Amino acid sequence: MYDDTGGGGFVSQPAATQGGGSDDKKKGRGQQALVPVTIKMARTATFESEDRWSIGGREMSMVRIVGNIQRAETNATRITLHVEDGTGSLEATIWTSQNDEDLPTVAERRSKCVAGAYVVFHGSLREFNGKTTLRVVDARPVEDFNEITTHFLEVIYADALYQQRLRDPPADATTPFGGGGGGAAPSASAGPMDVDNADPTAVGSDGMTGIQRGVLKFYTEYGTGDEGLHISKAIEGLVGQGKFSESQIRDAIDSLLADGFLYTTLDEDHCKSTEG
Repeated sequence: MYDDTGGGGFVSQPAATQGGGSDDKKKGRGQQALVPVTIKMARTATFESEDRWSIGGREMSMVRIVGNIQRAETNATRITLHVEDGTGSLEATIWTSQNDEDLPTVAERRSKCVAGAYVVFHGSLREFNGKTTLRVVDARPVEDFNEITTHFLEVIYADALYQQRLRDPPADATTPFGGGGGGAAPSASAGPMDVDNADPTAVGSDGMTGIQRGVLKFYTEYGTGDEGLHISKAIEGLVGQGKFSESQIRDAIDSLLADGFLYTTLDEDHCKSTEG
C-alpha cells in the first residue's frame, strides 16, 4: 500500500495496525467506504473536512477510479499521472520511496503505470489550489477490459442503491444481512481457513498481518452478495474456528476498511471485499 503520511510511498505494514487507538478506527465505517466513481463525479465532489468528501450527499474517504493514463511525470518523490475515463480528466499522485523496491509486487505494478495503460486506482480525493486531485493508495493495471465496463456499471449501481436507501431505508438494516442478499457465512464447524498459524499478528511481505489476511479471505469467500457480509457473521465464523478473538477481528476489519481492502455497502456493518 502507499503511505499517505509524510513523504508517502508504499509501506510494508498497514498504517492502521501501527499503535492502538488510531484515528482511522474512530471513523464511522460508512465514511471509510470505497466508492466506485467516475472522474466527473470526483471533480464535482464537495469537500467536507480533513479527508472527507461527499458526492450527492454521500460521505466517503476512499474512491475507486478506472481510467486511461494520458501522461506520466516522474521525479524523486512522486509519480504524477494524468488520467482520463471518458467523463473527464484528473491528476493522480503516487508518492514513492526507496522502500518500494523491497516489495516486488509494488515495483511491478508501478512499472506498468505508463502512458496508454488502463489502471484501477484506489485513493482519496485532495484539493490543491482549487483543483481536485487523487492521492493514490493502490494502483493496478487492468488485465481484463471487462473491468472497465464493470466499473461503470458498479458506479451506476452504487449510486442507485444509495438513493434507494435514502428513499426507503430497510427496517432491518441493523440485523445481519439486512434481511437477505448477503450470502451465507459458515458455521463454527466449517473447515479451517488458510491463514497463518504461527504468529497471526506478524506482518508478511504483502504488508498484512495473518489476522488481516484471514479476515479479508473470509469476506472474499463468503461476502459474495451485493450487500457483502455483516460483521456479526464474520465474527461468528472466525471466532468459531478458534483462531482469532472478536477484538482482533474488529481491529482487522477497521484496518482493512481504512486501507481500501474492504468497503461498506448498505450500512456501516455490511462490508464487501474489493477482491471479490
